[in-house]
Amino acid sequence: MKLIILCSLIFPALAVRPLAPSVVVSNAVQAQSPECVWAIGQGQKFLKELMSQQGVPGLAVAVGVNGKIVWSEGIGLADLEHRVSVSPQTRFRVGSISKLFTATAVAKLHEQGLLDLDAPVQKYAPPFPRKDFEITTRLLAGHLAGIRHYAPAEFINRQRSSSIEDSLNVFKNDPLVHQPGTKYLYSTYGYTLISAVIEGASKEEYLTFMRKDVFEPLNMPRTVPDDNRRIIENRTGFYVRGQDGQLSNESNTDNSNRRAAGGFLSTAEALVRFGSAHLGQGFLKSESLTLIFTSQRTSDNKETGVGIGWRIGKDAKGREIYHHGGDSVGRAFLVVYPNSKVIVALLANLTFARFAEKEASLLADLFVNPPSALLQKTQKTVSPFVTASPRVARHGSALCSRIFALGDGSTFATASPPVVRHGSALPPACYFDWAPPRAPPQVRGFAPSGLLWTLCQPKPKRETFR
Repeated sequence: MKLIILCSLIFPALAVRPLAPSVVVSNAVQAQSPECVWAIGQGQKFLKELMSQQGVPGLAVAVGVNGKIVWSEGIGLADLEHRVSVSPQTRFRVGSISKLFTATAVAKLHEQGLLDLDAPVQKYAPPFPRKDFEITTRLLAGHLAGIRHYAPAEFINRQRSSSIEDSLNVFKNDPLVHQPGTKYLYSTYGYTLISAVIEGASKEEYLTFMRKDVFEPLNMPRTVPDDNRRIIENRTGFYVRGQDGQLSNESNTDNSNRRAAGGFLSTAEALVRFGSAHLGQGFLKSESLTLIFTSQRTSDNKETGVGIGWRIGKDAKGREIYHHGGDSVGRAFLVVYPNSKVIVALLANLTFARFAEKEASLLADLFVNPPSALLQKTQKTVSPFVTASPRVARHGSALCSRIFALGDGSTFATASPPVVRHGSALPPACYFDWAPPRAPPQVRGFAPSGLLWTLCQPKPKRETFR
């Protein structure tokens, strides 16, 4: 049995037991099932260890299942000097995940008949000079056009671009690296050129089109251009570790010449919403999903592993994934499991933090395949339900938000407020109250480690699932 069937969500509060003082959970969702709580707890442990091993100051994570966010959390610090914690609202640089936003805009314009993917780019971007070979938007989106990538000194940019057309000046007069279509060459500047194509096809400024036609429809209001001159609410600080092992502030970079390729701030939750929109037709038509998730090929018929923006591949277990990362300043990673409909987004404020497919796969596994022993015990304990009408009741010192009567006459309740144990408030969590038939209620908390904690009794004790 899959956890994706058992995770149910109720708005508006998600409560999970944090593993560290500097953990902030989301207000977006509430997870009810013990399997969700277990998966979240194991994920917290894994990320805490990853942060400790790599010295990551702050990280945000979000997981979506079947189009719903089941976990969203900030861990660690967004600002080391002022000791500000990361929260689910913290904005991180998403780096090259911005290319996926731009790829979606390309697909929308193509659907509307406003953009011919195989027309010369000069049809939509006249300021870009013609080259020895024809360049198309399809080739640009798949990194096959021969446009160069950053030169070594260009990763950190100091020069302000006043417009998309102005941003083309960095590379527009350079020769192509190779004949378009013959080789795969990753290129950020290729996506800068796509932003000029989008302006020409839509007759709108690139950022206006992105906000109106991509971010607003997908409920991504916290996704904004990363403007290093503006004060942007909840933007994290960014850090780098030197050769001496000490953290310092990352270099200040201006992303105005690479908006479409690496110039956005966003949150882990927003990335999951964005990924969820690509699980099936709705925001995009099925034909567009096929387009962006089908690998392009070189002229000698070799697959590149890249469709329109998205990387297409398999994880270590052979499962199909769509993904992309970003790491120019900070680190970001987004992966979509189209078959199990699980999406994982990770964001960190440390440049060169190392996480990608492997780490995202480990997190996804927690929400797809929980331990069978946990499932069996849970099924035996809490089913079948006879009634499931919510009511508010006090069990001991815990205010239970939901209470159910079970087939054997026992009761089962969830409590989203903090549970009090002998006068000490516990962190918020998805707590459960189970009492045998005709016995006084005993408030218990379901710990992510797979333990039941018997609380609010003279002698608290621990019981395991066995």
